[in-house]
Amino acid sequence: MKVPEFITDVFKDPQQRGILIAGTLSILAVGLVPRAFSPGLVDAQQALKTQPQAENLLLLLSFVTAAVTILGGLVADFLRRRSVLVVSLALMVGAGAVSIFITDGVIYYAATFIAVAAAGVALAYAIGSVAVAYDGETRATALGIVYAAFGAGSAAATPLLTIFGPFGPRWQAYLVSVLAAAIALWAARRWMPMLPGVLPAPRRFLGSVGLWVISILALISGIVGLVGDRPRVLPVLLVGGGIAGMLIASAYARRSRELVRKLQLDPRPLAAAVAVGVTVGFAQMVPLMLLPVVFQFPLAYGALFSLLAIAPFAIALFVAGPVSGIMLQRFRPREVMASGTLAIGVGNIALAIILSCAELAGNYLWFILPLVFIGAGFVISTTVRTAIVFASTSRGMPGSAAALNQASVDLGSRIGIVVSTAVLAGVAMRTVTRLTEDLPDAQPLVDTAQRILVALGTPGFIEMIGEASITQTSVTRTGYIDGVQAALLLSGIVAVGGAILAWILIGKRDP
Repeated sequence: MKVPEFITDVFKDPQQRGILIAGTLSILAVGLVPRAFSPGLVDAQQALKTQPQAENLLLLLSFVTAAVTILGGLVADFLRRRSVLVVSLALMVGAGAVSIFITDGVIYYAATFIAVAAAGVALAYAIGSVAVAYDGETRATALGIVYAAFGAGSAAATPLLTIFGPFGPRWQAYLVSVLAAAIALWAARRWMPMLPGVLPAPRRFLGSVGLWVISILALISGIVGLVGDRPRVLPVLLVGGGIAGMLIASAYARRSRELVRKLQLDPRPLAAAVAVGVTVGFAQMVPLMLLPVVFQFPLAYGALFSLLAIAPFAIALFVAGPVSGIMLQRFRPREVMASGTLAIGVGNIALAIILSCAELAGNYLWFILPLVFIGAGFVISTTVRTAIVFASTSRGMPGSAAALNQASVDLGSRIGIVVSTAVLAGVAMRTVTRLTEDLPDAQPLVDTAQRILVALGTPGFIEMIGEASITQTSVTRTGYIDGVQAALLLSGIVAVGGAILAWILIGKRDP
C-alpha cells in the first residue's frame, strides 16, 4: 500500500520533520504533566458535590491556568530562542522529580504549579514552531499529529495519577511525566530551532493584547460563576476585573491604530475559533470524566475494563489527526470545523440516549461509535481551528496564537467539569427524592444516596455499597444515571451550538 501524499509531504523536508518530531514529543510531555488541581480528580469532585463554594475556587483555578498559558505564549514570542523550550522542559523534569518523593505540603504544590506553568510555555513554543514550519493543508496534517499526541497524553495523565486509588501514591504519574519531558528535552536540543521572524509590534503593545485576551477569559469565567446557587463575590470580581482589563487594553489600542494594523488580525474567524474552542473543550471533557465511573458503578464493568472502555476515543484521536488534512483538501474550513464540532455533540447526545435505555446500556458495543465520534470530532475540529488561529494572526506571534488556541480549550474543559458536576449532583438528588418521597424511611434513603454519590471513586465506595440495602443502591444508581444523562445532554447541546457558531462566523471565506 502506498502512503498517501498528504502524509509524506509532512515528513519530506528534513528540517520540518525534525521540528515535527521535537514538537510532538514536547506536546506529549505537556499532556502527561499531572494536574493535581484538576476539577476532574476525585477529591475535587467530592468538594463540588457537597460544597457550592468549591465551584468558585475551581473556576478561579481554571481562569488562572488559562491566563498562565496566555502568558507562556507571550514569553515564547518575546524571547523566541530555543532555550525557552529547553528550560521549560527542564523545569518539567525537575518539578516532576521533586513530586515523586514529596507528595504533600508547600513544596509539592509549588512544584506542581511550576510544572503546569512551564508546560504552558513549552506548549506555546512547540505548537508555534510546528505551525510556522508548515503552510496550508500540510500545516493542518502536522497539527493533527501534534494534537493527537497531546490528546493521548492528556487522556493518560488522570488514570496514571489515580491508578492506585485517588488518595494513594502518585509517583507513577510523575515518573512517566519526567521520562517524557526528558526525551522531549533531548529532541528539542537536537532538532528545534529558534522561532523565526520578529515581533510585529512593541512588547508593551503586545502585552496589552495579552491583557485583553486574559480579560475575556476572566469575563467568561465570571459569567459562568454567576449561574447557579453559589457565593457571588468571586464571580463579580472576575466580571469586574475582566471588563476593566478590556477597557484598559481597548483604550491603549485606540491610541495605537497603526500597530493594530501591523498585527494582521482577522477578528471574525479568530473569534469563531476561540469560541468553538471553549465549546469543544466543554463537550469532549464531560464524557471522558463521567463514563469510566458509569462503566464501573451503574453498569458494573469492573475497575480495569472501565478505564479500557475509553479506548475507542483514544484510537479515534490518532486516526483523525492525519485525516483532517484530507478533509481540508476537499471541503472548506468552516465545513470541516463545524462537522467536527457537530460530531462531538452528536456523540454526547447519543451517549445520553443509550444510558436512558437499559437494553442498550447493557451492551458495551453501543458505546463504541459515540466515543469514536467524540474523539475524531475533537481532533478534526481542533486541528482546523488551530490552523485558522495561526492563519488569522501575525506570523510574528506563533507562541501567542498557540497559547490563545489552547487556553480556550483548557478553559472550556475545566468549566465543563465544574458545570456538569453541579448539574449531575442536582439532577441525581432530585431523582432520588422523587423515587423515595412515598416511602416511610425517605429521608434516611436520601441521605445514604447522597453519601454514596459523594463517595464515588473513593476507597470507601465499595464498602459503602456493600453495606447499603438493595433499595438504597437501586435509587442511587437510577439517580446517578439520570444525572449523567443530563450532563451529557447539556454538553451535546453546547457542542451543537458551537458547530452553528462556527458555520455562521467563518462564512464562505478560507481564512
